[in-house]
Amino acid sequence: MIEDPLRTVYVNNDKVTFSRNPVIAKDYTFVPYKLTFLIFGLNAEWDKENNKIIAIKDEQRLEIEIGSNIAYYNNKEIEMKVPAQVMDSEVIVPIEWISKLFNKTVDKEIGTNSVYITL
Repeated sequence: MIEDPLRTVYVNNDKVTFSRNPVIAKDYTFVPYKLTFLIFGLNAEWDKENNKIIAIKDEQRLEIEIGSNIAYYNNKEIEMKVPAQVMDSEVIVPIEWISKLFNKTVDKEIGTNSVYITL
C-alpha cells in the first residue's frame, strides 16, 4: 500500500477531501471509511471488538472485516479483491469496490490520477 497525495476522488464532479491522503493498493483507492459510507448514504460504525465495519441504510447491511477478502452484503458472502485495512490508526476502504457494490459508476482518468464516481 502506497500513499498517493496526488490521487483525487470526485463524486458527481465535486472534489472530496478526506482526512488523509488516499492510499493505493492493486489499483484500488483506499480512503477513510466513515466519509466513504456517508457519500453513499449509509451509516457506518467501527465494531472494534469484532474488528469490522458495519454499514447500514434502510434494508441494506454491509459488514467488512479488516484484513479479510470476504465481506457480507445482506448476509450474503461476497469477495473483496483487496481487503479493508488500518493505516496510521485509521480504517480505510477501497472506494471503487464499494461504489461498484452499490451500482455506482466509477471512472479513472489516466494521466490525471483522478477517480470519478457518479451517484
